[in-house]
Parts: sequence; C-alpha cells; structure tokens
Amino acid sequence: MKVEVRFLGMDPSPAVKEYAARRVAIALGRRAAEIDEVLVRMGDVNGPKGGFDKRCQVMLRGRQVQVTVDALAPEATTAIDLAVAKADRGLSAELGRARTNRRARGRWFQLLLDDAG
Repeated sequence: MKVEVRFLGMDPSPAVKEYAARRVAIALGRRAAEIDEVLVRMGDVNGPKGGFDKRCQVMLRGRQVQVTVDALAPEATTAIDLAVAKADRGLSAELGRARTNRRARGRWFQLLLDDAG
C-alpha cells in the first residue's frame, strides 16, 4: 500500500505528513492487500481566519474499490482522524458490496451451467 500526503494552500509540515501516514497505516493496515494506493490531501480552507478550516481528503484506490472522503476540523490532526475513520468505514462498505456482487455473479453463472447441462 503506497501512501502519499500532499498539502494544498498550507505550509507542508513534516509532523503532519508523518502523522497522516501513521494514521493511515494503523487504520487501514489490516486491509493493505485490497488497497493499492492512498492519497491524503491536506488544505486550509479559510486561510488565517481560523475556524473549522482544515480539510483532509482521503482517496483510496484498489483493484476492486475506490473510496473518496473528506473531513473539516479546526486542527489538521483532527481532520486526519475523522477522514481516515470515514475512509475505513467506506472501504468496509465497498468491499462488502464487491463481495456480494461476486457471489451473485458466481451463482448466476452456475445457474447458466446447470440449465445448459
């Protein structure tokens, strides 16, 4: 699983970059086989005004799934935590759908073989 962290509209912080990579590895590590790459985009929506302005977008891409989520928070680390948790839930849902679709296709194909024979 390849993890890339990018900063848009805010100064790149090595501490935030390392935190994001570590959170992704902890939360999604058990599913690393299903994920090819993870892109984490950090941004400051309001600039120096403050408020809920740190945006974290997490994009997961794998062979069977693609999940994109984002979160807003006053702090970068909080936004990362929220977005990674959403991505984990979204990945679970997508993998469940993919498994259901595979089973349904397999049964359909088996029914075709049974009818032909």
